Amino acid sequence: MRKILVKFKKITVNKFSPKERSVELDIHFNDGADKEITKTISIDDPRKLAEAIIFDIRNLEKSMHQKFNGESILDSTVNIVFEDEDKTLNKLTLFLSKIYEKVDAVRTTTEASGYIDLINKVNSMKFEF
Repeated sequence: MRKILVKFKKITVNKFSPKERSVELDIHFNDGADKEITKTISIDDPRKLAEAIIFDIRNLEKSMHQKFNGESILDSTVNIVFEDEDKTLNKLTLFLSKIYEKVDAVRTTTEASGYIDLINKVNSMKFEF
């Protein structure tokens, strides 16, 4: 059984839609090599979204590293471990909840003044682990 250590590097907001409450995130992580995925999510429950992001990366890593050598199935088993998974999950949840708050502020604003600033704040959001 092989063990792959995954570490989040940073997450940035690529673009968002306040009407649909969706956000496109660029997620940078390292499993021995730097990688990046783009994921579009609908902001609802930040904790569930954080768990889903970790689950998706875990499945992606398993599919990339799983190889059957023809002899033993145990050698083809891959264990994906995130560095400080609980802390990472909490940090990711906190970041997603901040995105949720800012997207909600854009949706509920009724004044033209400051609207562009709110949009720019959401588009410039990033979090480094």
